[in-house]
Amino acid sequence: MKILCSILKRVFSTFAIILLMGFFTMLLAQQPLKNDKPMKYWTQEEFEQWEQWNHKMQLLKPSGPSDRREGVMDGNKIRTVFYNYGSVGRPNTEPSIEWPKESTHGYAYEFGPIIGAQVVDVRGDTIAIFSEALIDGGDRSPAGKVWGWQPLPYSLNSNASTPAMSDDADTWPQNQIPENPFYNPNATSDKDRFLWPGVDTLGQVSGDLEAYWIMDDRDNDEFEYYPFIEDSSRRGLGLELRCRLMQFAATPAEDVIFYIIEIKNVSDKRLDKVVAGMFGDPHIGGPGDFADDYAGFDRDLNMVYCWDKEGSGNDYGIPWEDLGWLGFKFLESPKDSLGNELGLTSMSAPLYASTGGSPSLDDVMWQKLTPGEFSDIAQESDNVFLFGSGYFSMDPGETQRFSIAIVMGKGFEDLRANALVAQEIYNLNYKFTKSPDPPNVTAVPGDGKVTLYWDTSSEESYDDFFGAKDFEGYKIYKSTDKGQTWGPVITNAYGREIGFKPLAQYDLDNDVEGLFPIDKDGVKFYLGKNTGLVHTFVDENVINGVTYYYAVTAYDSGYVSKQVQPVESGIFEGRNMVSVMPTPRVSGYENAKVAIEHSEGLSTGRITAQVLDPRKISGEKYTISFEEEAPGKLVANIINTANQDTVVKQYDELEGFPVIFDGLQLSIFDEPTITIIDSITGWSAESQSTLNPVVSLYPSGGVRIPRDLEIRFYDTIVDTSVLVNPKPVNFEVWNINENEKMDFIFFDKTNNDTVDLRDRIVPITYVNNSPKGTWQTEFFAPLSGDTILPQPGDIIRINIAKPLETTDQYLINTQPHQVEVEKAKNEFMEKVMVVPNPYVVSSSYEVPPPSVFSVGRGERRIFFMNIPPKCTIRIYTTNGELIRTLEHEDTFLNGTEPWDLLTEEGLEVSYGVYVYHIDAGEYGEKVGKFAIIK
Repeated sequence: MKILCSILKRVFSTFAIILLMGFFTMLLAQQPLKNDKPMKYWTQEEFEQWEQWNHKMQLLKPSGPSDRREGVMDGNKIRTVFYNYGSVGRPNTEPSIEWPKESTHGYAYEFGPIIGAQVVDVRGDTIAIFSEALIDGGDRSPAGKVWGWQPLPYSLNSNASTPAMSDDADTWPQNQIPENPFYNPNATSDKDRFLWPGVDTLGQVSGDLEAYWIMDDRDNDEFEYYPFIEDSSRRGLGLELRCRLMQFAATPAEDVIFYIIEIKNVSDKRLDKVVAGMFGDPHIGGPGDFADDYAGFDRDLNMVYCWDKEGSGNDYGIPWEDLGWLGFKFLESPKDSLGNELGLTSMSAPLYASTGGSPSLDDVMWQKLTPGEFSDIAQESDNVFLFGSGYFSMDPGETQRFSIAIVMGKGFEDLRANALVAQEIYNLNYKFTKSPDPPNVTAVPGDGKVTLYWDTSSEESYDDFFGAKDFEGYKIYKSTDKGQTWGPVITNAYGREIGFKPLAQYDLDNDVEGLFPIDKDGVKFYLGKNTGLVHTFVDENVINGVTYYYAVTAYDSGYVSKQVQPVESGIFEGRNMVSVMPTPRVSGYENAKVAIEHSEGLSTGRITAQVLDPRKISGEKYTISFEEEAPGKLVANIINTANQDTVVKQYDELEGFPVIFDGLQLSIFDEPTITIIDSITGWSAESQSTLNPVVSLYPSGGVRIPRDLEIRFYDTIVDTSVLVNPKPVNFEVWNINENEKMDFIFFDKTNNDTVDLRDRIVPITYVNNSPKGTWQTEFFAPLSGDTILPQPGDIIRINIAKPLETTDQYLINTQPHQVEVEKAKNEFMEKVMVVPNPYVVSSSYEVPPPSVFSVGRGERRIFFMNIPPKCTIRIYTTNGELIRTLEHEDTFLNGTEPWDLLTEEGLEVSYGVYVYHIDAGEYGEKVGKFAIIK
């Protein structure tokens, strides 16, 4: 039996091996046929086919490939994809070094770090080994295995789709192990268990946006070199790279990405000759305009750069002068044995796909990166870039660092100026002034208007560089070309474009205003005119059916004493940049409503509320209560009554400054002091007396009691005054808020036991059992007419402004927006229209698209307006032929449906008259006509 089991075990093992080999053979057989064209010249279909095969092959690898992630850096004017295997940009992928952001103007195919060393293999031969991870031309095994960088899992949150990003803690690795650079072993709570691994210390975020990952070259088993004595499975050179991308939103640094790489020799062997640099492929002028690129270098500046042939065209249809130049500058380079930085020591720009332009050829790369080698620079051609810094040595455990600035600029001088700014920031150890955080902005479409609102997070921004909160104001920008332009262009004294004039600007009402006293290249930053802050903005200069883009930026006040200019936050799509299309409301639309009730307490403070965003109003109820934060200092709390969530906590702006929450804008106007409300103080309307009662605070230590009083007159004796010549009188004094009768002093000047000219009534309150005068009433002759003394039934009302107290409480009731059916039926029949009608080929209603996307007049379309939220629109010729059916189903805010003037088959319609039929179910049906004319 044992022999039989052994035989069966061997059979099954052999069978499993055969199956596994067959599986690998099948996958390899699925690899696209070897393409004779270099990757750059592949069609999109060929590239996608290769991507599918490559993805399958990488999944077979045991570790690194499955941890690969894509991210996007968009913290300033440069936007680009990047990957945690080192590459910035990717073939056939956008945005790849796009500048300016949102322009779709890409400047590179792919760039990534390449590091090589000379070693002795197992046969005793001295060879050069390079590690990189480039998609196009990178070193791979015949089976597709990457002979280069792969990310390490402990620098990655496996549940995240991107590498770790400084602005998203959900992307940070959560494993509590020493290898995790985010783990804080000295944490005191879950809040500081994982912190951002800063340039200097844990928890420090130097830039406005950073990315971080760790990778090594253990998968590079191309050569018979074993860097780890006890582990033959780990290959390559035994290098680990800690990588950081960093962007600053401040205007001086808005054209720079910092790429900081820390190289560590984690192997058991010394590396005597090492060179580090980058390999990449620019395409200045666009992915189809790479054949006329130029390349240059500046050893004094430690920079290589590229530009398009002067006067040539480009994929983007923009003037050559507006096309960017791309540069890579060593800010920091590896050091020699004496501790001196090596700087830029080699550069070449060979033809794409040539021998010299193939990063997979290790011996060729070693020759090209030889210190002092500045040759093979192809001009006006499809060139690639290879530049480095070397040689340097690395003992086991030793670390070297190099930092490269990826720089964009208009022309060489602008490029050079931006590179020098990058060097200055590096010299400050990346402790550069940061702009305030951008606010979170929401746009609400209206009928012929757009409402923006944003939070107050910018106002709490702390600048570590100066150790202070330095927020000063907001700027609002508007665009119709997705942010390529944001208004009138601002240029400096040299004609360089440095920004745009905002649509509106609001700043703190303080001692900072006007122009910042120090200029930069002839331009001074405008700080505002002490308008006071707002958090809403309504733009009524819009056209229904047109998409607009808005950005709200935050800026600081700058530092005159330190010669530091004010800086303004960047523009980030989805955060402080929004797109919105104003449209008419649907037929029968009733806006959301809000009402406030003073449910408890006596304050005469005023609370107002308005609906900012009807989409967020769902009928919730809230309570507003007050607590004393410090003696004499009240704060408000707003609580959702359904779930008891505190939506606004300890809000201390009680002088009318609005707070925004859940689609509402609420303002609390507390009374500044306890005082008499003269406008509603005096005789009641039914009173007969003509005496002129003047109410004031009792002058001898009078107490301002926050209560309303009444002096009531009768036809008999009803009370007795106190303290000064007490006597029976025919009146009483009442605290009407608490329905309590009060003691009073009666100064009877005429001593006739009744109220007459020059008499005074002083209500009394008791403070620590001591009587104190409050609001006194003195009687004077009437301004005109006969004198009539107080009569039975006359009442003097004393109304007092009463500040908020902890006993005050308010209720907020909301009602969601809705469609009233009967109203909708009437409006549907009366207001539905086609715009424009007639449609003219050159209709000004259409807004041309950005020139970068296309040329010409833009998308042809008409709009059906004021329609119900759900309906079917059928369009016919006058002969009754159905040419298009549109299904409209949208929110209550959008009573518009566009038609692109195409038939169901995608054909353009002819000129002529057309009939539309709208079937809106319970709201009814509508038939009408429109014309398309030349």
